[in-house]
Amino acid sequence: MLETDILHTAIESLEKLTKADISLANEEAANHWDAELNIRGGAAMGKFLVEVKNNVLPAMLPQLANKLVKENGLLVARYISTPARELLEQKDINYLDIAGNCFIRHENGIFFHIKGESLPEAFKETKHKAFNKNGIKLIYALLLKEGLLNEPYRAMAETAGIASSTVGSVQEDLAAYKYVSPLNKTQKLLGNKQDLLSNWVTAFNQKLKPKLFRGKYRFANGVENWKVLDLGNTAFWSGEPAAALLTNYLQPGAWTIYTNADRKALIKDFQLVPDMKGGNIEVYSIFWNEQDNVFVNKSLKIVNPLLIYADLIGAGNDRDFETAKKIYEQHLKNIVE
Repeated sequence: MLETDILHTAIESLEKLTKADISLANEEAANHWDAELNIRGGAAMGKFLVEVKNNVLPAMLPQLANKLVKENGLLVARYISTPARELLEQKDINYLDIAGNCFIRHENGIFFHIKGESLPEAFKETKHKAFNKNGIKLIYALLLKEGLLNEPYRAMAETAGIASSTVGSVQEDLAAYKYVSPLNKTQKLLGNKQDLLSNWVTAFNQKLKPKLFRGKYRFANGVENWKVLDLGNTAFWSGEPAAALLTNYLQPGAWTIYTNADRKALIKDFQLVPDMKGGNIEVYSIFWNEQDNVFVNKSLKIVNPLLIYADLIGAGNDRDFETAKKIYEQHLKNIVE
């Protein structure tokens, strides 16, 4: 769906639901905004700089939040997921989708808050076949090693930890949605990387991560010495502890470990105590090729920043969201923009 169509459809929906008078002051606003809207509700009138997107998922918000907050912008999209809407409202960020769901405030006295409007059938998109278990693993590898696109299927499958027979169908679906494009006659590259990243993070948290879960634990000797816990070469921090080691921004309150070590090793070697009810350590199985160093930082004992980012976004709380923004700016922006 074109940005112009998204913008005009959203305006029409909001006008019908609120009886507000809405006009486009500038459809090509300056300073990297997509448009400028004048919204009049009763005697109140406010101007909004507009950012237009297709689908908005939580993983996309760290890329947009600073810009929208700084100039009280309005995010207009075809679809905004419920978790994304909740995060936007927590941040007091204005949004509007084409169904008319919105959170719009202006200091001049405008306030609209509409929930529960369904996306019309004509505007719903077909789900991507690529975002199944094997596709999620392959996309993760491609985001970190884009050159794999031009390697044989066997090499892609080996790096991603999947069967070679699944690579072709995933690539076909990615190409159909312009996530893979030809560079020339012999080479391909990733396209729409920001959208691909956003969809990957959502799919990872919903479809793959739950299958990797191995249980909850707590520290046998308290949380104070978590940094000196000897993980050896078989386990790696993600989520809050990994972000703390990478950014020095937060003190962890929940711990995430990826490992293929067995339960006995977790208890004996890592000094963890099984605690499914009150444990603050979640343990997950490694899903990548352990022989490839792109997936981990062995000196810090952490997973790749992309997986740290996904785990922080999946936590769904404000403090992890703020840390995810830092991870994006410092470690991911250069590979997706």
